[in-house]
Amino acid sequence: MTLDPRVRQQVARKLETFEGRVNHFYLDQLGNVTVGIGHYIPDRDAVANITMETAATGQAPVSATLAEKRDDYDRVSGAPVGYTAPYYGQVACLRMPAAEINRLRDQHIQRFHAHLRAIYARARGYRHDFDQFPLAVQMALFDLIFNLGPSRVVNVFPRLDAAIRAEDWAQAAAESNRPQVQPARNHYVRQLFMTAAGATVACVPFC
Repeated sequence: MTLDPRVRQQVARKLETFEGRVNHFYLDQLGNVTVGIGHYIPDRDAVANITMETAATGQAPVSATLAEKRDDYDRVSGAPVGYTAPYYGQVACLRMPAAEINRLRDQHIQRFHAHLRAIYARARGYRHDFDQFPLAVQMALFDLIFNLGPSRVVNVFPRLDAAIRAEDWAQAAAESNRPQVQPARNHYVRQLFMTAAGATVACVPFC
């Protein structure tokens, strides 16, 4: 099944809200080189798969070469950890075009939708397939998997997984807290699960 457009729109909007939109390499709180809307760059060779542009003052942007992208990656990866993204904008020389940021965002959404459909399936003991879950639950699970990854969303949070299997959305809300993310992001996911549980938080289609 294709992803419900209401879910896609909400996921894209909230990812940008929580991850930010940064057009240059920066270090996240763990020291990982990142760009765009939370797009992790695992190593200097991975820059071959993304589009970056030169940003020389007074000149039109030009697509950066692989060597230029690797050099920029090295500059930022060698910078001190613990600063906000704008700090690294002073270190990074290249910039990512808006269309490339959007492409990577949409690629993430598509890939995580495939993961979610594979995880939350009747064939694996869930009562419904992912695309049959309430829209609010789909939105919540997207945020969880983006932050945690496909394996941790099930294996590291077994009580949350048990609540999802039982479709006990109020219990899922109680078990959805992630210590490493900002309180507003945890609150957003709790609201979504509580909306699915019938609470009066009215979080669909938008929070």
